[in-house]
Amino acid sequence: MSDVQCSSSFLHSKYKGKFTYDVLADVATSLLDGTVFEIVKGLEDIQQLTERNLLNKRMKVINSHKVQRMEQAKKHKEEIEKNQHRPHHIPIVEKTNEEDKEKLEQRLETEITSMDQKLVLELDQIVCDQQATLERAGVPLFFVTNNPDDVRLQMYLLEFIQQLIPGPS
Repeated sequence: MSDVQCSSSFLHSKYKGKFTYDVLADVATSLLDGTVFEIVKGLEDIQQLTERNLLNKRMKVINSHKVQRMEQAKKHKEEIEKNQHRPHHIPIVEKTNEEDKEKLEQRLETEITSMDQKLVLELDQIVCDQQATLERAGVPLFFVTNNPDDVRLQMYLLEFIQQLIPGPS
C-alpha cells in the first residue's frame, strides 16, 4: 500500500483529490494477484498494434494522394506542351489545369478529413473497449465514458498502474 501511495505523488493536483485513501486501497487490492498488470500490458500491446495499423492506413492514403498529384501535374504539363504550337490556347489550358488542380485538392482534402474522422472513431472505440475491460476487471475509477476529465483521470490511473508493473525477475 505504501508503494501505491508513493507512486500517486506524480498526479496532477486537479486529480489528486480523486485518489483518496479508499480508492488507492481499492487499486492496491485489484493489483494483488497480478491479473490487472497482465490486462494492462495486453491492452497496451493491442493499442500499439492498432495505432500502427491506423497510421499505415493513413500513410497509404497520403501516398496515394501524392501519386495522384504527380499524375495530374504530368498530365497538365503534357497538355501545355501539346498546345505550344497554339500559344493563344495556353491561357485557357492553364486556367483549366488550375481548376482541375483545385478540384483534386478539394477532393483529396475531403478524403483525408473523412479518413481522419474514421480513425478517431476507431481510437474512441478502443478507449471504450479498454474502459469496459478494466471496469470488468474491478479496477476502480474505470467505466465507459467520453468525458474528457474522466478519461484523463483514467489515463493517469493507467500510467500509475504501469509504474507499478513489476519488471522481469
